[in-house]
Amino acid sequence: VLHLLKCGSAFFFKPFFKTAIEENGWIISADNKGYFRFLTPKLRDILPEMEGWSQKDCFGFELDYYWYNQKRVIFKTTIAKGTESERDEKVREILINSLLKVNDAKKPKGKKWLVPIIKRHSFDLEEMSQNDVREIKNRISIIFKDLTNCVTQTENAILEKADEVIKLR
Repeated sequence: VLHLLKCGSAFFFKPFFKTAIEENGWIISADNKGYFRFLTPKLRDILPEMEGWSQKDCFGFELDYYWYNQKRVIFKTTIAKGTESERDEKVREILINSLLKVNDAKKPKGKKWLVPIIKRHSFDLEEMSQNDVREIKNRISIIFKDLTNCVTQTENAILEKADEVIKLR
């Protein structure tokens, strides 16, 4: 049985989430205490750079298991804010229209960071820290089965517009 101090739990769980991301073949573009942003290899190959994140990703899958709520894993598809240039706005338009075809997507609110898909999964860090490693891996595996379906749908929707997106690189 593992017992962790609350402040250290995000660091304890990080390798479990990192492994799950990497086992799916996804590429981590940013990580921090309790947070990952990643892409699929196919999306990494076609998406243009854009202002927003320091890595200049125009889009990312985000996984937050600490910052927003320490009792849930929050998964988002996020479109970067860009520079409001004609090119960036075209990229954002293509991405929004593509993502709206994915199950559970909603028209994003706001003007800067656009989040068409948000999924929440129960994952209480304090409770999970009482479980053995096998149970933790099993719970994360269940979460990732759902996320994998969403990532695949999202990737396919964006790849339908690959020719348009590549022209904007």
